[in-house]
Amino acid sequence: MGFVQLTGYSLLVVMAGFFQQWSLLTVHGIRANFVMVLLVALSFIPDKFYEYLWLVVLGLFVLKFQSGFDGGLLGTGLIAIAAFWLGREMPWNWIFNNTVLVVIGTLTSYILAKPSFILDGWLVVLGEIIYNLIIGTLLFSALSSDERRSKF
Repeated sequence: MGFVQLTGYSLLVVMAGFFQQWSLLTVHGIRANFVMVLLVALSFIPDKFYEYLWLVVLGLFVLKFQSGFDGGLLGTGLIAIAAFWLGREMPWNWIFNNTVLVVIGTLTSYILAKPSFILDGWLVVLGEIIYNLIIGTLLFSALSSDERRSKF
């Protein structure tokens, strides 16, 4: 991946961080995890891990400027890093790999942030999974070439 392409993806990650905080994109009180979904979609693109790691660190920085531990943020980072390898090793086609990683990422974020909310607010969790899947599928389709799609 060249410098221009990496810069473009970096700008997309920054924009996703701002979209995630924008209340106009809230649907019935549910906000998509734009950064996690974009990082999962981008995990299929770079061949070198350090290029992808830059995008992950940038995404986490955009989401949290202040110091302190955040379980949801940790979940976003872990699933993003795991997606780099898992997406390449999963035996299914590209759309199913992306779908599985987005669902696992959303659930992992909730498990690390507040596990009880999965049962207490299961409709919200389900709504966010669906919202994330729609955004993730659109992003992956827009970002990946036909060659990459057929490879996975």
